[in-house]
Amino acid sequence: MRNTNFDNKFNLNFENVAQRLITKDKFKKVQLKKEDILIEKSGGSPIQPVGRVAIFENNNENYAFSNFLQCFRINKQECLPYYLFVYLKSIYNLGYMEYAQNQTTGIKNLIMEEYLSIPVLLPPLEIQKKIAEKIEFYYFQAKTLQKEASEVLQKAKKEIEEMILK
Repeated sequence: MRNTNFDNKFNLNFENVAQRLITKDKFKKVQLKKEDILIEKSGGSPIQPVGRVAIFENNNENYAFSNFLQCFRINKQECLPYYLFVYLKSIYNLGYMEYAQNQTTGIKNLIMEEYLSIPVLLPPLEIQKKIAEKIEFYYFQAKTLQKEASEVLQKAKKEIEEMILK
């Protein structure tokens, strides 16, 4: 997985995954496991800071991550992976990454010391689960409303075009 496999909605796109030949020892170090969290640590653009986050929700363990990404494997007795994912996604959406990046060449880089110093509030696991479920519900609801609005807009556009052509 590379940062080019991230979309801007915090999902991983598996359509154009690069295949690399690497040794078994190297692969073990970069192998992804279900519920690993990936952080984009290099890349970005003038209008998109680095620090995008995604959760690996695939059961296939034949994937690895590139050196432009950082992988977090979570201790599930202390923190639920999906809770941390929505927490980090929220911090990104609040614009914090603008302050946790630098640009020495044409590529933006996440300042990992700064990123790792972000305080993470860890309520009990049951509360983490409720928070993550509630946030996921709101994201799903927002996606549904966005899709409905797009459909209404397309319908209105078509009706206006028909009125103009008559």
